[in-house]
Amino acid sequence: MISNFETGSEDMSHAEKMEASNLHESKTEAQVWLAKLRAGEFDYEWYLRKIKEKVDSGELSLEFLETSEEELEKLRVLGCATAAKLYFERLASGTELYELTLKQLRLELEKGGLTLTDIETTEAELEEFRVEGCKTAALIWLNLLREQGSGAVGSTNHVNFLRSELHKGGLTLADIDTTDAELASFTKLVA
Repeated sequence: MISNFETGSEDMSHAEKMEASNLHESKTEAQVWLAKLRAGEFDYEWYLRKIKEKVDSGELSLEFLETSEEELEKLRVLGCATAAKLYFERLASGTELYELTLKQLRLELEKGGLTLTDIETTEAELEEFRVEGCKTAALIWLNLLREQGSGAVGSTNHVNFLRSELHKGGLTLADIDTTDAELASFTKLVA
């Protein structure tokens, strides 16, 4: 049937042509997903799920897509490594969302059966990034306090969040260029 469609044969009925066209579109779509997986896309789980849906429904076969379960498993692991590396890059940038990012990185490593060595890092480096994330978060709170000024609503909570980040990172007020006196000034009520 496909060979008739591909050769443009006039012997096909309208329904056969539609079926062949739909099959061609499904294959093309799945081939795009497969190419993205082979390129190491971050959204690997979505692409794998879509391919499995096409195969499980009987719409396409792995052979028709010129792949196999073994290749899809390798691509899943590649996707885990890609995602872990992306989370690593976010950590390296000093994100204030370090706890969530570190958790996601570790989850991707676990899902892929990977180690820190597989993404060319160490626990020591991750710890440095975690501390830098604590500093980034503390600085965000400090900048917010400075923008709001003394006695702003929520200032006491913001000071507490700042101090919590410093504590988690083993940092001091000097590490973020502030003092106890400055922090105390933010929580004073303005008359």
